[in-house]
Amino acid sequence: LLDGKLNGAHKSGWTLAPQGFSAYYGGMDLGATIDPSEILVFGQRSGVQKEQLDLLLRVQMLRISLEDQQAIADELLAFYGQKMVTFSIDRTGLGFDIYQRMHKVHGERVKGYNFSGKYAVDLEDRELQNNEKLEDLVIERNIVEFASDALREVVDSKGFLLPFSRELLTEWQGQSYTIVKSNGKGPYGTRKQYGDGSFHTLDAGKMMIAGKRLHALDETLASREQAPVIDAFLGAY
Repeated sequence: LLDGKLNGAHKSGWTLAPQGFSAYYGGMDLGATIDPSEILVFGQRSGVQKEQLDLLLRVQMLRISLEDQQAIADELLAFYGQKMVTFSIDRTGLGFDIYQRMHKVHGERVKGYNFSGKYAVDLEDRELQNNEKLEDLVIERNIVEFASDALREVVDSKGFLLPFSRELLTEWQGQSYTIVKSNGKGPYGTRKQYGDGSFHTLDAGKMMIAGKRLHALDETLASREQAPVIDAFLGAY
C-alpha cells in the first residue's frame, strides 16, 4: 500500500546520525471519518548516550478503511523489522480491533493504550515486605499525563529532531491544560485536564513515548514467576 515510498536512509542514517539508528519507535492515533489517522516513526540515533529521537516518517491517512490502515501499520513493522521495538496504538473505540489483530501477529511489540486509562508507569524504590508481590510496588498514572510529561522531558533535553512542518509544530505547541479537582489519587486531589482540539500528531507522539518508556516495565511485570495452580493443588495433601 505504501508503494515503495519508504526511505532506505531510515536504516543507513544521515548527516546528524552517521551510524544510523539503533532502534525505532512508532505511535498511531486512529481516526476513520472526519479525523485523520496519524502514524509517526522515530529513530534512536546509534552511538549517542542520551535519548535522541529523530522523526523519520509521518503517515497521514484520511478516510482510509480500517483494514487498509492495519495493512499499512503491518508494512511499517515489516520494513523496520525487529529494530522496531514498540509500535503503540490508541486502542480506544475503533482502534481496539486493530490493536487485537496486530498484537496477535506481532506480539508485545504492539502496545495498546486507552487515553482515559491508568497504567503501571514505575515501581516504588523499596524492598518487598512480608507477603508483598511485585504488583504491590506498582505506581499507576493516567497515560495522557505520563506521556505528556515524558514528551516534555525529551523536548527540554533537546532530544527530539522534528522537521520544519508548520502543521506538526503548531499541534505540538498548541495543546494546553488546566488543573481541576479530582476524586482519584492525584497529588493534592487534582489532575490535569487537556483542552480539546486537533492534535492528532501530538497524540501519535504520546502513544510512541508511552510505549518506549513503559516497554521495559511491561516486560518485567509480564515475566514475573508464578507457581502453576496445578502444582500447588497436587502439593496440598
